Amino acid sequence: MNKKHDKEDQYVFFSECTERSISCNQESSKEAYDRCSWLKSSNFHFLCKEYAFVFTGVMAQAFNQAGGTMILPLVNVLSDSFHGKFLLNSYPMVCGSFMLIGGRLGEVHGYKETLLGGYIILILSSLLGGLSRYSKSSIFYVICRAFQGVGMALILPNFSAAYDYRYQSQAKAHRKTILSTIIGCGASTGAFLGTFLSGICVTRSESNWSWAYYTYTIAATLTLALSYYSVPDNITKKNKPCLNGLGWFSNRSCGLLMLNVACNLAAVASSNWSHIIVLLVVFVCLLLLFLVFELKFSEDPVFSKELFTNASVSLVLASIFFGWGTYGIWSGYFFRFLLNLRNYSPLAAGSTYLTLVIGGYVAEIGISMLVKRTGPKLFLLFSSLGFTCSIIILSVTPIHQSYFRSTLGSMIFLALGLDFSFPSSAIILQNELPSKYHEMTAVLTNGIFNYAISFWPGICNSALRSLSSIELIKYYRYVYYFAIGLSAIGLFAAGIQLARASIMYYRGKYTG
Repeated sequence: MNKKHDKEDQYVFFSECTERSISCNQESSKEAYDRCSWLKSSNFHFLCKEYAFVFTGVMAQAFNQAGGTMILPLVNVLSDSFHGKFLLNSYPMVCGSFMLIGGRLGEVHGYKETLLGGYIILILSSLLGGLSRYSKSSIFYVICRAFQGVGMALILPNFSAAYDYRYQSQAKAHRKTILSTIIGCGASTGAFLGTFLSGICVTRSESNWSWAYYTYTIAATLTLALSYYSVPDNITKKNKPCLNGLGWFSNRSCGLLMLNVACNLAAVASSNWSHIIVLLVVFVCLLLLFLVFELKFSEDPVFSKELFTNASVSLVLASIFFGWGTYGIWSGYFFRFLLNLRNYSPLAAGSTYLTLVIGGYVAEIGISMLVKRTGPKLFLLFSSLGFTCSIIILSVTPIHQSYFRSTLGSMIFLALGLDFSFPSSAIILQNELPSKYHEMTAVLTNGIFNYAISFWPGICNSALRSLSSIELIKYYRYVYYFAIGLSAIGLFAAGIQLARASIMYYRGKYTG
């Protein structure tokens, strides 16, 4: 009997131990899950819906960059097809000019509705851009490219607003950082895919360049359907005064656009400059009208007054404006260098952008891990330094040299410049501007990026138009020297920004 009771006691003891072990494992699993709370998806009914939402953000960034780079390997093909010189800049020009308007339209009419409308415009204009091959009209093609910019100007700010709305609480800060890094990687991926797929399309026949636009249209259509499914519907609209429409019109859609058009047309204008002078006069009038309206009559200004009075904000905007202007010149003349002097095929030239993908991923991951420790102003300086080193290396690159020497080094520095600039500048602007303008920081920086890409190449071509008859390599060198000057100004602004922050830190007045 004693042996029987001993066996029963042992059984009870082992049963209790097993239950305690299971309980401990469950508690430890729960604690581990709580520690990884950023893995939860409390804002979405299904986890796959959140994944789809993030993927649409990746695609939005990819479409933005691909829309600008897809034309680069085709520059000679399109010149032969249309006999036009005003082909390269219409997309980023309109996109940068309309970016803030797109954000405001989303605040009034709903972020999702405006986002879907942007995709519809992007799809139709891309399809017509491909069909313009049959029209043989460069004007029609440029208009289609411009409407691509309008569509993208509606997509980017409204996705950014929807994304910020969904991840606005502090509990999701870590999750938002990781997802922002993933979405940021879509930009470098899109830049590569735009050049690579365009090169593939003209591998067999140059007349197949329109398939680059058809491919873009198909991808945008699929993303439209995915956005309709995944972008949340219940985002609160902000009712803005209708009078602000005057400010949008005078500044973004006419004033800055006319300035950009005038600068680009000056490079190809004949002896008659009257239309360029008229555009510049109209730009000045509309700009003054906008400033008077914003400062005196607007109940809810488009811009914060700190944009005009805060020295730190002005230095950041100057740094990225000159830095991305350098990239606009670098990208256009880098492909001309490869196609016209090294005799690369469009596919080989487009494949060179693979370096930007790898460098972009490294830069995005690096800045997401280190920016809290070092501060964003140091990364802004690294960004400007990357632009400067990249264009200096390209300016001394020999024609007959392997890609894996100077050209590769130039692209590595360029990747750092591109992918450090956006997060660092957006964080600095959020620290300096009032909280009500935090949502517009990403829109403002994206708008400046696109505007600078189209504006400074026009200025450069206009300044050097008298040298167009000299030897091709010498002309390219002069263009690179102009870009070195731009990048040096951006580097100087970033250096002053960091120096001011260091002085304020040692005086105990540093705020971020």
